[in-house]
Amino acid sequence: MKKIRRGGTAPGRLPAVALGAVCGAVLASVPAAAAPGGHGSISSPVLYVAQQTGPLLVVDTREKAVTRAIPVGSGTDGVAVDEFRHRVYAANNTDNTVSVIDNVVNRVVATVPVGEGPNTVAVDSRHHSVYVSNFRSNNVSVINSLNNRVSATIPVEAMPTSVAIDPHLHRHEAFVTNQGTGRVSVIDTRTKTVTRTIPVGARPNAVAVDPAPLHHTAYVANGGSASVSVIDTDTDTVSTTIPVGGAPTSVAFDGLRHKAYVTSVATNSVSVIDTDTKAVTATVRVGSGPLSVAVDPLNAKAYVANKNSNDVSVIDTRTDTVEPATIPASAQPVTVALSYGGRL
Repeated sequence: MKKIRRGGTAPGRLPAVALGAVCGAVLASVPAAAAPGGHGSISSPVLYVAQQTGPLLVVDTREKAVTRAIPVGSGTDGVAVDEFRHRVYAANNTDNTVSVIDNVVNRVVATVPVGEGPNTVAVDSRHHSVYVSNFRSNNVSVINSLNNRVSATIPVEAMPTSVAIDPHLHRHEAFVTNQGTGRVSVIDTRTKTVTRTIPVGARPNAVAVDPAPLHHTAYVANGGSASVSVIDTDTDTVSTTIPVGGAPTSVAFDGLRHKAYVTSVATNSVSVIDTDTKAVTATVRVGSGPLSVAVDPLNAKAYVANKNSNDVSVIDTRTDTVEPATIPASAQPVTVALSYGGRL
């Protein structure tokens, strides 16, 4: 079985200094404007679109145009970026491999065999590791990003569909959704072992960790219960459950505006959650079959991969409205990821 795949400082908001920390130190080495020769920048990042039946697309977000198509493995189901090492990782579900792409030259530099049915990828730059959830073999492969070899295989529960790394420097945890059991496995990224499991909603499809420094939460999209479970990462327990659209498939955060964006494939919509109040504040209609969302907080954009309509919708996260122009895809887009330093 395959997964379906503001101005000022208001009360509860972070001051500008704290907000800047959300973006990460990596931005210090990224140009402020698009460079001649086609590099991504703070004002115009590169978008990577994984397609289930075709190549990995490289997109110029300023022009909303595909600039390159990179051949990868078969049945690509997930994509993630390591900004520090200038690498893009694509999980190939059919091939049971991960393609490693150098995003300066935009070509595959390694192909790493992993478990069966790899579907999502998450990068842990601090520990030079890449985590891959393997849907059919019920485990997580950990790739050493220095040598592109699997350094550990971690057993989890049935049908792992997503993995996310806690980005906060004092934390060392990865969260894995297990669709078959309705639980989240918590992995210690130092010891590469599961330390606990957390019951969430039915058929959890995806997990993401809120980058806002004071929130200490992870959001889980529950495909079988049309809800989002909010995990308190201090206690590793569910603190609240938020109703969203039908069959939610992914979650991504705008840490600057304290919002979470949740795609719902059954309703062709994105639910916008205020992460301070834990309430849905808007529902945005997008294309057909939205499976994944990636947020660019610096430019107030969210990008949604619509598998059935073969395109990517762009949401203005200041107004939570869809921009008129979509980005065309060609072969069932399933996952999106952003890079401020990639080459077009």
